[in-house]
Amino acid sequence: MEMSHEMPPGAKTEWPELVGRDANEAEFIIVKENPFTLPYVSHPDLEFDMIGANPKFLVSLPVNNLEDYLIVKTPRCGH
Repeated sequence: MEMSHEMPPGAKTEWPELVGRDANEAEFIIVKENPFTLPYVSHPDLEFDMIGANPKFLVSLPVNNLEDYLIVKTPRCGH
């Protein structure tokens, strides 16, 4: 069963401006704008995910350092 993550009123839920940015920078921006989220990278399937993310968004490179990942799909948070 999928958990529902309600976002507070006025919370930012999409970051289209982060497409093309590196994941380290994207993580910093997302946490700064929504401090109740926790972005992280799950490496086996190359998905840059976030608690409450729907849908997941992909990164482009299978490497360990966030600086080497690029955001290729709009990050989203919540349902």
